[in-house]
Amino acid sequence: MINFFQFGNRHGAGSRSSSQLPGISQRALVLALAEHLEARRLLSANLLVNGDFAAGKTGFSSQYGMGTSPGDYVVGNNPTSFYKGVVSFGPPNGIGLMQMANGSTTGTEYVWHETVNVTKDSVYDFSGFAASLAQLGNDHTDPSPARLSFYVNGTGIGTFDVAAADGKFGTFANLWNSGGSTTASIKIVDRNPTFTGNDFALADLSFAAANPNLLVNGDFAAGFVGFSTQYVKGTNPGDYAIASNPASVYKGVVPFGPPGGVGLQLLANGATSGSPYIWQEKTSVAKDSTYEFTGLAATFSQLGNDHTDPSPAHLAFYMNGAEVGIFKVNPTDGQFGEFAAIWNSGSSTTATIKIVDLNHSNTGNDFALDDLAFNLR
Repeated sequence: MINFFQFGNRHGAGSRSSSQLPGISQRALVLALAEHLEARRLLSANLLVNGDFAAGKTGFSSQYGMGTSPGDYVVGNNPTSFYKGVVSFGPPNGIGLMQMANGSTTGTEYVWHETVNVTKDSVYDFSGFAASLAQLGNDHTDPSPARLSFYVNGTGIGTFDVAAADGKFGTFANLWNSGGSTTASIKIVDRNPTFTGNDFALADLSFAAANPNLLVNGDFAAGFVGFSTQYVKGTNPGDYAIASNPASVYKGVVPFGPPGGVGLQLLANGATSGSPYIWQEKTSVAKDSTYEFTGLAATFSQLGNDHTDPSPAHLAFYMNGAEVGIFKVNPTDGQFGEFAAIWNSGSSTTATIKIVDLNHSNTGNDFALDDLAFNLR
């Protein structure tokens, strides 16, 4: 079922002094996104006993032995303390320790395992960091990096190819629905059986109840990051901007702020041809789970003085390429309406979400998006 509804005006104050794109410093964007990602990554309490390995070789089990040979692991703060000729690096966040492993040549043994209690019919996020630590040559590159697979109660929930560059941490995150389970037995297996190379570090593992909003930057507070678009930055048809007020970007439009009074807005001048997506994000999902995609949209017409768009945007929403709903934006400038679309993941473990404006009118067709959310129902 797809359900749409609207609510009333959410006008705000704003300046009409500039028609240029607002200046947002790169540092501000990075810091805002980092804070948002950290909040998303931590989610709720980490259920793992020793996810950052600060307590050493405790709180988890492993089928690997202790040492530096293939199928062995050590725990420490720098691989140079254990392996000869490797690049020096520490934990990604500068705290705790790391589990450093010489990949097993069987490709079946788990390097890390822990069992935790969970609540039935709940979604959990298993996340962490992984990096290579090759012992060969001087190019600081693993010739055959680890290929990690993640399991909960014996079922695979995702994979991750570790970057070949030594010390370059990548993050993995995979969702799991507990269903009728009250415990989760979590395992990490390196599926690469190669003897040469195949050395890796694990750090900051987390298993926590999933964040209600799975989107990285749904309120656009972090600016032009966390999503992709086929529009370009600007104010012409097929262009977009991010600001707190459309009047600071477009001349002669009605001023209004974000509907909740915080964050920013994505402002778009609808494309006049094709079907480019104005917004897209890909996120992990749990199989056989129902999700809801919601958000707010409003018009900001540049024509006349009646504060009405003569041809408002007609938005369509897609999940993994399939249309899941449509929404015609209210023609009254600054009057936000809320859209909502329901989607079941089925066998999917990822969801690619897109918004497309189906209106190709060159007159009017200007709209704002804000407070996007993708939640488990």
